[in-house]
Amino acid sequence: MFNYNDFMSRNWMFIDSSVQKKIKKTKLLFTGCGLGSFIAELALRSGFEDVTLADDDKVELSNLNRQNYDISNINVSKVEALSSRLKSINPKAKIKIINKRISDASELGKAIEKSDIIINTFDINDVYFDLIKIASENKIITILPFNVGFGSFVLALDSVNCGDFIKNYGNSKSDLELLLNLFHISKKDKIKLPDYININLNQIIKQIDKIKINPQVGIASFITSSIVCSMMINYLESGKINSFPNFNYIDFKDKI
Repeated sequence: MFNYNDFMSRNWMFIDSSVQKKIKKTKLLFTGCGLGSFIAELALRSGFEDVTLADDDKVELSNLNRQNYDISNINVSKVEALSSRLKSINPKAKIKIINKRISDASELGKAIEKSDIIINTFDINDVYFDLIKIASENKIITILPFNVGFGSFVLALDSVNCGDFIKNYGNSKSDLELLLNLFHISKKDKIKLPDYININLNQIIKQIDKIKINPQVGIASFITSSIVCSMMINYLESGKINSFPNFNYIDFKDKI
């Protein structure tokens, strides 16, 4: 029989029991179950068990290099495949799915209002930014993760800094455009794209424009998942989160 305390028994040195109780009760909304799929699994393995998954895509073969699916999931809806995966880890988890195309963020109304943290990995469009606005109005933390090369760039937004973020970046038309703009805020910290990306950036942009496919590797998905889950646990522990214009960024390729 599944027992939550036994499931979480190895966390004892690093996650206080009072924080573990908060984790168990915290409601997560994943808008997008591509990159979000690995984050959702690590969240569940960390003790989160109230999860809503929103996505209308089906699993494709090209997803398997970086998303939490396998060959048996091809042509299966991502929310159904991921829900089954999460239930196989914690059968008592409360997994809710929204398997439809979201054309307006308000369609997620109740799911947003009932959430404590939103992990927003929707494609960059009006819905992406409207979701951020609605979350802010409801005083809900939104985490924006990006897998970048062999690394990860993660932002958190709250009701205080959401306005500045939308004002400065709300006109971005793609993941790449938003990400490149976001790296400009890091100049004061002398953080830049790693050399293996920077020296090939123009070529990468031209190729993306040509084939309409972003280059992404699985290593970055795992790193991103670790950063996001650490941020959420730190937030529940301290009541604070490293929010915009601050960010979390790491790339291991040139450091190992």
